[in-house]
Amino acid sequence: MTSALRPPFPAQPLAWLVEFDQMVKPDVWEPVAHVVYEEPEGHFEYIEVFYNRSRRHSTLGYSSPVRFFEDWISNNADQQSKAA
Repeated sequence: MTSALRPPFPAQPLAWLVEFDQMVKPDVWEPVAHVVYEEPEGHFEYIEVFYNRSRRHSTLGYSSPVRFFEDWISNNADQQSKAA
């Protein structure tokens, strides 16, 4: 009884798309050229040199990489002086 109330769906949900692809000749579809966006010269340098070195990273205890490295150097120097 419920089968009479269902709309007639194809066995494959995208059967119409498969049929359309079979009808269209392969030479009609040409590959689309992909456009590569080239960013201005200074953006990469700003991000890598200034921004990433000055922003605070959560994995470094919310300090900048430069500050973290300076602290690490001073801590290692203190440990080496205590060990000697």
